[in-house]
Amino acid sequence: MRVTDIEIAGLGYEPDGACHSGHVTMELTPKQGGTPTHMHFACRSALPADTPADLIRQDLIEDALRQARRMPGFRRGEREIELPLPRAAPSRA
Repeated sequence: MRVTDIEIAGLGYEPDGACHSGHVTMELTPKQGGTPTHMHFACRSALPADTPADLIRQDLIEDALRQARRMPGFRRGEREIELPLPRAAPSRA
């Protein structure tokens, strides 16, 4: 599966939990073409409050990928997640 779009919504800092949080949506398209699948993740980042937004977004994306790779089809190696670039560039939501 190839990541064809990433959106982050609800990005915010939670002072009580000392973390950033956001909802990451990834659009995955089969490598051989076909109907895309949308996966939604509630993600967190433990980066400091004053961290630049781009680094926070990247950390949230990495958390989403970590969660996706723990899902049964990916964990068993039946499917792989492929990013088109070394670092995904999130869409601004």
